[in-house]
Amino acid sequence: MDNNIIINYIAPFLIVNGITNYIYQKNIEKKFKESFSLNKNDIIRKELPDELTIPDILKKYTKNLESKCDNKALENLYRNINNVQINKNLLLILRGLAGSYLTSENKIDYLVESALSHEFIHMASSYYDKDNNIIKSGFLDFSTNLVLGRALNEGYTELLNRRYLNPKSTGYNEEVNIMRFFELLFDSKELENSYFTNDFISLIKILKKYMTTEEAVKLISNFDLAFKLKITCNPAYLPIYINIKSKLSNIFAQNNNSLMKQLDYLKLLSENPLINTIQKTSEFSKNKNYSLIKSL
Repeated sequence: MDNNIIINYIAPFLIVNGITNYIYQKNIEKKFKESFSLNKNDIIRKELPDELTIPDILKKYTKNLESKCDNKALENLYRNINNVQINKNLLLILRGLAGSYLTSENKIDYLVESALSHEFIHMASSYYDKDNNIIKSGFLDFSTNLVLGRALNEGYTELLNRRYLNPKSTGYNEEVNIMRFFELLFDSKELENSYFTNDFISLIKILKKYMTTEEAVKLISNFDLAFKLKITCNPAYLPIYINIKSKLSNIFAQNNNSLMKQLDYLKLLSENPLINTIQKTSEFSKNKNYSLIKSL
């Protein structure tokens, strides 16, 4: 590619795009911190249906989740599955999408099976109450204008999709990778149950074991910022993603002694050589400084 094209056209676009997204995301982060409370009361949800009618195309997915998830985590699934609309929509390709789930209409559109299973997870983790202006999906709350956690939500949705429904799915690879680092800080099923029951507050409370509420919100907000940069083809997302993984890796290394988690951690490091190098460099520096102090 001609260097003049990069300098005159592409570089200015990336700079403006980066600054615009940064300012927009930091504004959301600031307002979210001002309005967020760990003491918010849980919502009163609609009763579960007495009988279930599961569409044939979703029966295997439902059976898989029932065999893997806690009963409480499946309540949103049971509320939605009786009247979910499912359409194979080839026009999605014009929007650059493989699938979509519209919470307010309980409607899945998809192109391929991997997209259908991903959107099924969205459906199974969504709750809508028009009368009380409640619209939640996974960790997201669309009832306000301050939506935080889109990257977290997409990454974890796809991670669960691969884990329980479609191991060959390939979407959101980098976001899935980051969510595996996030999972290191949670006990078995903690993050999963928070996701399926729309319990963002519990997620923050668990992160508070390792950081302040403000730092947890900033971490999730930075994940969103990088995600927005990525989908606009701005390479500035890469150092942010690396920083998030490095931060989570460092927190885990300093706090967790679980053998199973340690094995997961080592596997993640083997798949992320740059983070592995950062961690080793950090440990070497600490040990070196410790040795120096002892010798004084």
